[in-house]
Amino acid sequence: MIRFCFKWGMIVALIASIPFAIWVWWLNDQVVSRFEGQKWQVPSEVYSAPVILKSGAPWKKQDLENLLEETGYRFGRNSQKVGWAARSQTKVSAHLRSYVDHLGFHESQRRIFSFDNGRLVIQALNGDQIEEARIEPQRIGFLYGGNTESRQILKYDEIPAPLIDILIAVEDREFYQHWGISLTGIARAVVVNLTHGSRRQGGSTLTQQLVKNMYLSSERTYTRKLTEVVMSLLLEYHYSKEAIITAYINEVYLAQLGSSALHGFAAASQHFFGRPVNELNIDEFALLVGMVKGTIAL
Repeated sequence: MIRFCFKWGMIVALIASIPFAIWVWWLNDQVVSRFEGQKWQVPSEVYSAPVILKSGAPWKKQDLENLLEETGYRFGRNSQKVGWAARSQTKVSAHLRSYVDHLGFHESQRRIFSFDNGRLVIQALNGDQIEEARIEPQRIGFLYGGNTESRQILKYDEIPAPLIDILIAVEDREFYQHWGISLTGIARAVVVNLTHGSRRQGGSTLTQQLVKNMYLSSERTYTRKLTEVVMSLLLEYHYSKEAIITAYINEVYLAQLGSSALHGFAAASQHFFGRPVNELNIDEFALLVGMVKGTIAL
């Protein structure tokens, strides 16, 4: 009798596993096709022309300082870093950003600006006079078409290391150790939530958060949670940690700008600070990561 029940129990279990296997196979196809295809519809960006500063042109020192501040340059004691400027009583120096336009790639350059009877004088660091300097084009809008998401795409080697470190420290300290889900994180969240009698901590990893944002809805059901877990495991099976963290940094929802959703840390950096993400400091990185915990509507 025991052997009979065991035999039929195994047959029933095998038959019941077939739909589950088909479901997992279908989820695997969804994960791979989306991740390797066009992950995001990026709106076309509209830029102004670069500001061309010419030696001999009429300029006031204060006007040049205002222009640099309006285009996101920060003033400090020196201008050694790209995006920084410095000023004295008679001169302004700036490390101008690189950019690409229809003429090609324009390298970043440090320039010193002085003013001779209201006329601009541009010099290189070695004292040679320069005919002109260019301040990079400024983004003035987007062409969305049917897309209402604002984002800029970063490659892994373009992501500042402090941003990754802060994100992992805040959101998923075991990111490099788990395989998509963290059993210890789930257990810790359960203990905290039971202790306080409410949902105060989640057990989702960065991979699960990425799956939820890229593939799933925000509904809270056991079916969606199971789907999220399975897809997270599949994502970790197919792709490296670097690919996953890059996708997360480009995908994460950070704010609502009217009818446009602001996704990704690069777009958020430009919107909130007026500077590329690689020019932010530790405090600014921390502020952006803190925004992941909530949503901001503007």
